[in-house]
Amino acid sequence: NAGVADYQIVDSQGATEGTVKNQTAEAIADITSSGDTLFANHLKVLSNGLALKSQATLFCGKSNHLNPDEKNVLQNLLSKLSIG
Repeated sequence: NAGVADYQIVDSQGATEGTVKNQTAEAIADITSSGDTLFANHLKVLSNGLALKSQATLFCGKSNHLNPDEKNVLQNLLSKLSIG
């Protein structure tokens, strides 16, 4: 499964479907309910509806020496993420 490595999200206020035909975009997201715009421009709906899957990761070295304020911020973050 090839991932998306380089992308840019651009807000479009109209004629978004034309960006693929004009080769200024490789993919678009259309959130209209009918899908008429996609079909009229020979575009396809993704079979699983997934455009991007991501996961945030937090790293901290074991030898890091955090001051009390930094430790407090880290502990609050871990608590909010329900992992601390």
